[in-house]
Amino acid sequence: MELVEVIVRVVVTDLPTSTLWYQRLLDLEPVEPDDGTSVFVLTPSTTLQLVEKDEITPAEPGCSLSLRVPDLRGAAAHVDGLGLRRSETATLGERAGAFTMVDPDGREVTILQVASA
Repeated sequence: MELVEVIVRVVVTDLPTSTLWYQRLLDLEPVEPDDGTSVFVLTPSTTLQLVEKDEITPAEPGCSLSLRVPDLRGAAAHVDGLGLRRSETATLGERAGAFTMVDPDGREVTILQVASA
């Protein structure tokens, strides 16, 4: 199976607040189509869509999100510079590790780096 595009859809309870939070984190301007979502083009074939609902429940948590980066230290510095709270960085060797953050809806967002083979 060949993929053309990957779309990650995240359910949020306050679209303007979450849009601003992800805009700051990703350093990207969102595209806001007429369907009430915010869309971030992460790569030419990967988009993040924020969709607003009144409530997030255990039956419909709205997804989990992991963002893979080539430079974990640089990503941590970026997050710290924004004043966003994050966990300590867990590392595995010199080129692999991760840290987590919590978005405005309490959803865990993992930023990770995986060593290349």
